[in-house]
Amino acid sequence: MMKQVFVLCAIAAGILLQSCSKDKVALTGLSVTNTSNAACSGCSDVVLPAGERIRVTVKLTPSDADDVTLVWTSSNESVASVSDGILSVSGVGTAVITLSSGTVSTTFNVEGTIRGLTVAAPAGVENRLGAQYQLTATPDPADAQISPVWTSDNEAVATVSATGEVTVTGEGTANIRATVGAFSPVYTVVCEDMLASAVGYWEFDDRSDIGKALKGNPLVPQGAGITWVEGPSAENLAIEVPMHEYFIATLTDARPTGGTEVSMPSRVHQWTMMIDFRLPTVRNYYYSHCLGINTGDGDFFIRYRDDQVQAGRGNYFPLVEVTPGQDYSPWIRAVFTCEFGNVKMYCNGVEMVQNALYSSESDYALPVSEPMYLFADPKGTTPNGAPDFSNSDDDNPFPCAAVAFWDKVLNDGQVQALGGIAH
Repeated sequence: MMKQVFVLCAIAAGILLQSCSKDKVALTGLSVTNTSNAACSGCSDVVLPAGERIRVTVKLTPSDADDVTLVWTSSNESVASVSDGILSVSGVGTAVITLSSGTVSTTFNVEGTIRGLTVAAPAGVENRLGAQYQLTATPDPADAQISPVWTSDNEAVATVSATGEVTVTGEGTANIRATVGAFSPVYTVVCEDMLASAVGYWEFDDRSDIGKALKGNPLVPQGAGITWVEGPSAENLAIEVPMHEYFIATLTDARPTGGTEVSMPSRVHQWTMMIDFRLPTVRNYYYSHCLGINTGDGDFFIRYRDDQVQAGRGNYFPLVEVTPGQDYSPWIRAVFTCEFGNVKMYCNGVEMVQNALYSSESDYALPVSEPMYLFADPKGTTPNGAPDFSNSDDDNPFPCAAVAFWDKVLNDGQVQALGGIAH
């Protein structure tokens, strides 16, 4: 009996020893499936809008592997991350999610997208020449982090920076596009600003570049005494040009319109000029501009007399009445159109003078390749044949905020569209 008991104990001990020495099951593989996203059921890569969350399913190989500790990491946590098996997409872009346990790992790709995208401009935007404003691209969901790619299909009308800042550069239509993934909404810029079709246009708002051109060639100052003064608004400056100093302007973009009916066919005989200015009321004559004539007197003068701002040459015509006792006239946007010497004059969009006849051959024809002299009054020529600016007494300084030229005659409606002084 004792012998049998011993044998039974030995067998039991052997079974126990065999059980205790069994090897652990090692992990050999990991895989991830996603059954929460119908668009990606059974696959590993995930495409989701920012703000979405789904559960991912982990498969172990073998399924009974021992000592498994899952660790999740993301190559771009601003786009996607995983915690406790929940995948959260927080931004637009791509991320690589890595799942590891010991030396075994697997990866899958996540693309964060948006549901939609809109583009808007600030309220009250005016698409005039030179206007600058910031477009805003808003995603759905609104808290998605995006980096739109901005493009313009017509940079002659409007350009756009990498951050969405628009600059209006000309007349016409341009489509500004913001692209994020499959979404590419458009903001349309329509510029009907008559100034955009000018062949020369200058405002004097940039203290770092006194002759800066918004259209055409820069002005070249002749003299060092030109100064900035208060303009028509807090945002707009003006300049004053001292006596005997001036600007040289060259209208290389202008098209000659002489034809056979005049003796100077290389010049522009149908044109328009605009000037924003005001006059001190303590002097009589203020010179506006000279149209590049190598000899002779100036071509347009503006002056204050008899409580009026007047314009012309020889024959002067009133533009606006001035209240007696004021130091300056109000700011004026004067427009002069000339068609073969037949001049019209406008003040703040309103026609004041019609059919003022002047010579169309030289004085009232714009040069194309020759220089024009702005704010100058040459009196004859120097010994070498150049215009003589040293002995004029009619080019007194006055505040000027803008000057523009067109190589065409603007009609009444187009002049009215230019409006008053606000620029």
